[in-house]
Amino acid sequence: MNQRKLSSPASVLMWAVIGVAPCLSGQQGCTVEDEDGDEWTVEEGDCNDTDASSYPGAPQGCDDIDHDCDGSIDADMDGDGLSAASCGGSDCNDADAAARYCSSCLGVLQAGASTGDGVYMLEPCGDGQVRGFYCDMTQEGGGWTVAGWQNADAKTNLGVSDRGEMGAAEWSSSLSCIPYSEIMVFNDTYGQAFRQTYDAAVWSATETNMSIGSPGTAFNQGTYGPSDSQIMMGCVDYAYNGESSPQYGCDNDSQKGQKGHISDYAGEYCSGGRLDYSWAWTDGTTCNYRGMLYVWGFAIR
Repeated sequence: MNQRKLSSPASVLMWAVIGVAPCLSGQQGCTVEDEDGDEWTVEEGDCNDTDASSYPGAPQGCDDIDHDCDGSIDADMDGDGLSAASCGGSDCNDADAAARYCSSCLGVLQAGASTGDGVYMLEPCGDGQVRGFYCDMTQEGGGWTVAGWQNADAKTNLGVSDRGEMGAAEWSSSLSCIPYSEIMVFNDTYGQAFRQTYDAAVWSATETNMSIGSPGTAFNQGTYGPSDSQIMMGCVDYAYNGESSPQYGCDNDSQKGQKGHISDYAGEYCSGGRLDYSWAWTDGTTCNYRGMLYVWGFAIR
């Protein structure tokens, strides 16, 4: 705790310049305790005496905080209470007070607010509900909102519900309302990924077995195999007999073409035959890492 006398000519001059009334030592009902050590007390106008970077006349920041204690959030041109994303704040459109947080990781990237891979606060549904999403800002150009990732033998889906801690060994995040026109399936262990473009939409998938897009380019996620196995699959460029067939996950017998993580009844063309009770990573022609543990997931942009 820092205590000081505040009656010096320099201090009085500063008070006059910034319009803050002085709190003189010994004045009744007035303390000179400085909790954060920035040499300003609450009585002198320190708007946050637990943050040494906030005090009257402090340099402005760009982190949704009023550092200079002028009553307004720094770098907030539209007055919506958020600093501009272009300098590190959370406001995706600082010219429109009605448009605040970005709706996707791509929006963050385009606003120049990316600080690398990690969790960012987004408002995808436009309903005032803000929550964290994991953004991949480096792979395939960045701007990917990640559905999650998990071990190759996992039996749970991704992107439909929240599970685990974002960025942990295995986790999932609901992508509800996130706008996208691309989906990427990735193998995090071996640094491989396949992506495909789709008609612009917002994420609304809720089923375990799903299909997005047209046969031949479709993104499929789901299970198809023995009842006591049901290992989750995820792939792009899927088709089976000219259909997208979500009930089969990524299995299309020996027709090949799908790219990503396949398992169980899929993979008749893999070395060793169908993948019953196992899995593999396929480029649409050959299968790799059969039965080897790796981490896979998908993301949208």
